[in-house]
Order: sequence, then structure tokens, then C-alpha cells
Amino acid sequence: MAYLSDPKETIAILQKYHFNFQKKFGQNFLIDGHVVDKIIAAAEITKDDVVLEIGPGIGTMTQRLCEEAGDVVAVEIDKNLIPILKEDTCKNYGNLRIIQGDILKLDIKEILFEYGFRPVKVVANLPYYITTPILMSLLESRLPIESITVMVQKEVAERMETGPGSKDYGALSLAVQYYAEPYLAANVPANCFMPRPNVGSAVIRLTLHDKPPVSTRDESLMFALIRASFNQRRKTLVNGLGNAAELFFTKEEITEALADLGFSPTVRGETLTLADFAKLADRLSSAQEITSRGKYPAGVTDVNAPDEIRMLYAAPIMGGRRRRKERMDDTPMMVVYAAPPLPKIFTPLQEAPSKKSKNSEYNVTCRFCGTKLSMSMTICPACGGEQNGGGTTVC
Repeated sequence: MAYLSDPKETIAILQKYHFNFQKKFGQNFLIDGHVVDKIIAAAEITKDDVVLEIGPGIGTMTQRLCEEAGDVVAVEIDKNLIPILKEDTCKNYGNLRIIQGDILKLDIKEILFEYGFRPVKVVANLPYYITTPILMSLLESRLPIESITVMVQKEVAERMETGPGSKDYGALSLAVQYYAEPYLAANVPANCFMPRPNVGSAVIRLTLHDKPPVSTRDESLMFALIRASFNQRRKTLVNGLGNAAELFFTKEEITEALADLGFSPTVRGETLTLADFAKLADRLSSAQEITSRGKYPAGVTDVNAPDEIRMLYAAPIMGGRRRRKERMDDTPMMVVYAAPPLPKIFTPLQEAPSKKSKNSEYNVTCRFCGTKLSMSMTICPACGGEQNGGGTTVC
């Protein structure tokens, strides 16, 4: 059987089914067998493995995965490709299950249940515009995933692997390294794809940790600190965290916490390691309990009120001046947290333009997914991609 990694075979299949590439799905099919070999080798596929392939396309890599793995589950969002996979290119593989759908909307846990929750290896040629949401969804899923081997934009792969002090070091680096150990397996030129992408590509393997390399009392707070630190990476950490809308620490508290950890007030986020952010989160979380004035709703008299009650009535206090550990006249005291439950690292945030200029703030777009950004944003809220020069690079 001729493999689809042969460009002639790929073209023949595309012509046979009158297939048209859809830009909205970011489709770039592999046409180089050597690259397919490198991906299979990097993923270390064996007959004992269950492989989850995201975006099989016409089945170029799917064919090889079915030959090397025990079972393969291929998830394809483009319904026009399903007949090609089922009735032609992959019809002879009994260990293949093909699912049409969006990987971000499917219940992967339910899909993998029939395989007895054996360790899973994810292999994918991901659309570049949605790389980060898919990867973070998988990393945060707590599924029995052993490794994730993916084709991504070269710049994104380098960002995942880099360490403190590098210009590529940022929120994505820290998030990925918290969950997995990255390994850059191969660089892939544009001529290995059809159609050719406008950027270079790379194969990266993420081997998931059995447990995170650092421990922290509040994982969500740590991620919020990381995101705020790099959202305006030109600012010092004190200013970046102090001005963040999702955090409620004063600049004095941040300065004191940094000093306790041995950092100067002028330190920037790009110099801190993952362990440093974990320590900073623990140090700041110890200062989260505050005493505020307020009355409980009818029927609530216990100071140990449920979290949702305490958060609801603490909200007006959080946005303004706060008082710590003080009794304010004779009103009931209520212990609250200085911040509500925080979102994961790449949860989109709403940032409205100023009243003075409704459109001028949003005159650039994300260079990965095309989302409109303000000049001050360095992390795209839609895909998590970091923007060089404060979001000034246009796609």
C-alpha cells in the first residue's frame, strides 16, 4: 500500500474527492514521510499504547499510527474528511476509531473509558491558531495521558522549552513546564506541507509529570500571578501584579513578599523560575485573609459562612480600600479572601477600550489567531499566544 506521505498519493486523493482546504480549520497536510517517521519515533509508539490523534486530515499519519499502536482514536473536526478516512485511506485498519467533532467540546474521558483508561499518547499536527487552547485543555484534564507529541509553530515550540532570561520565556513556558517536560524533537520546513504554511514548524514532545515539579497551596493563584507578570512584561513585577484586574494585592504587599523571597522591587517576571512563582503564590496567599465590614444576609449569623456568601458580600470591599485585621465599629466581622476563585492561565479576559477612544486601542491583531488586541496586551486572551512588542505584530 502506498503511504499518503508520498505527495503524488496525497494529490490523487484530494483530486478524487474534490477536496478544498478550509482556512478556518488551519489545514496543512504532511507530505513528507521522513517527518512522519520522526513524529512516530519521538512519540515512542508501541503495540501496548492507545493513541489519540487530533486532526488526522486525510490519514497521512493515521496509517502509520495504526500500524505501530495497539489502538488509535482519531478526532477530526472537518466532516468532509470523514468519508475519505472511513471509506478509503484508513478503511482496512480494525484498530482505528474515527470521531467527527471538536476536540475542545468532546468528552475525552468518556471516549477513552472503553479502553480501560490505559495510558494514552496524544499525537497531532495541530492547527496553529488553536495550539495553546488544545494543549492546555489536555494538560489540565488530569486524564491518563503519558505524553503529547505535536507539530506546532516553531516559535511556539521554542517558547514551551525555554527557561528564565530568554526573550521567548513567558506564561506558556511556565504553564507547559508545570505539567510536562518538553523535548524539541525536530524542526520541519514549510515545504513538508500542503499547502505550505507561512511559518516554520517543529515537533515537540511533552512528557507529563507524575506530579508537578513544584508544590503550591494555591495552583490557581500561581497561574494568575504568572499571567499577570507577562501580560505587560516591560513592567516590573510589582507594577504588573499591582495593576492586574484579577489580583487584589497592594503594591506594598507584593514588594514585601518579594523581599521575603530575596528579590528586589525592580525584578521582572521573566527572571523568575516556576519554583519562584510557586513560593510567591504561597507567600501572598498567607496574606489573603482580611477582615472587612459588612452584614450577613438574613438568617446568616455564623462568621464561618459558606464561600459563596463570603465572596458575594466581600466583592464591594475588594474593589476599593481594604483594612486588614481591624475591627470596624460594632458591625459583625466577616473573614473573606482577597481574591475570588481565579481562572486558569489562559482563560479569556474581557478588556474594553477606553471611553475616549473606542477603536484606537484595538488596532492590532494576534499574530497566531487574528484576535483584535489592544496595544498594551502581550498575551492573546483567545489563544494564549504571546505578542512581540506588546501585541504590535499583525498576523
